[in-house]
Amino acid sequence: MEHPNEKKTRIAPTPSGYLHIGNCYSFAVTWLIAQQYGAKILLRIDDLDSMRMRKEYVDDIFFTLDFAGLTPDDGPSGTEDFLKNYSQHTRLHLYARHLETLAERNRVYACSCSRKDLSSLCGGYSGICRDKMHPLDGQDLSWRLKTDNTAVSYTELAHGVREAFLPPEMREPVVRKKDGLPSYQLASVADDIHFGINIIVRGQDLLPSTLAQQLIAASLELSLFSKTGFFHHTIIQQHGKKISKSQNAPSVRSQFATRTDLLTSIAAMIGIDQKIASLDELYDAAAMKKCIDSLSIVHDPNP
Repeated sequence: MEHPNEKKTRIAPTPSGYLHIGNCYSFAVTWLIAQQYGAKILLRIDDLDSMRMRKEYVDDIFFTLDFAGLTPDDGPSGTEDFLKNYSQHTRLHLYARHLETLAERNRVYACSCSRKDLSSLCGGYSGICRDKMHPLDGQDLSWRLKTDNTAVSYTELAHGVREAFLPPEMREPVVRKKDGLPSYQLASVADDIHFGINIIVRGQDLLPSTLAQQLIAASLELSLFSKTGFFHHTIIQQHGKKISKSQNAPSVRSQFATRTDLLTSIAAMIGIDQKIASLDELYDAAAMKKCIDSLSIVHDPNP
């Protein structure tokens, strides 16, 4: 049972490749926010996608956190502990219960659209399967959440309550995939509630996920999620594109020889021009420059 007044955030890497500087930047920002707000940090590894998950990628998560000097307060101690006790596959019953609740409340409908169908749509998903009345227990069907075009409220830690509309590509978000597994959006909400997370730090590119997850939580009447504080940080780019595994970004273990090399590079991304040998030094430097809150993006309330 979580203490009602405890502040808790998380880092949630996906074991679909070796971690890179962009991942470490996000981890470091999360650590800075945790220090500023007196929050504990949970390590949550999102491994629902079994096709992309490999054990060596899980090993790399623990290596990279240790290399950066970041020790989470909660979560698995290593790969074997993760696989046995913390894998998302150990919580499938929890996700199934939330999906049943959405179905019972008539908050979802079945969708037969293929990836090819979706790629041909202009302006995002239009809800074309809403009125087709596909049975929820039919074969090769995903489930989508029923949404409307109203503004969604959320709290940005550095800027207070904000409102924004779901972008076209996130309207009617999938909550159960065609293989029967929960979508990232559903599982993420369920996990954050399960672990007592009330501060979520993520990149500004995931604001649409924040909005969709607020709607999922509201449909499940998970009121605690509406009280979560969000911090959407800037995204590190290279050659005009987000640094990512899909762009073959070099791994931390191949790019940096020492912790000081890694943290000094992250400090430069934050706007700190000095050698940094530890996360404590990074926090002191960031606090002196008063640049932590400025890492949060002020969003246009009507994107």
